Amino acid sequence: MDYGLDPTIGKAIIQAAEEVAEGKLDDHFPLVIWQTSSGTQSNMNANEVIANRASEILGHKGGQKYVHPNDHVNRSQSSNDTFPTVMHIATVVEILSRFIPSLQQLHDSLHLKVLTSPFLRNYFTMLVKCLP
Repeated sequence: MDYGLDPTIGKAIIQAAEEVAEGKLDDHFPLVIWQTSSGTQSNMNANEVIANRASEILGHKGGQKYVHPNDHVNRSQSSNDTFPTVMHIATVVEILSRFIPSLQQLHDSLHLKVLTSPFLRNYFTMLVKCLP
């Protein structure tokens, strides 16, 4: 592992984080999304869940802090940086994967309606008639 993280701990953290991403540990996230804008509570909740699960993966019982949430998982990153960054990335992913394709589908269906409509309509620009 890079940056001085023990490879054994790093691999356990990766496995634990993948379990979180797969929804296997959802019961360990009781916080509501509406909180401070920095997301510190959610960030620490995630760090603690990942650290506890990584400790379990390495053979330590729940609650034994073999993998530390701040020192090993968070690596001293500020939630004022990580949380807004994740929100921006998630927004871009949704815009690219769902919103833009939906807009394109709406555009295509409206364009088809215009091309196949038997009616000629008056269009207006600044309240003056113009050609369609």
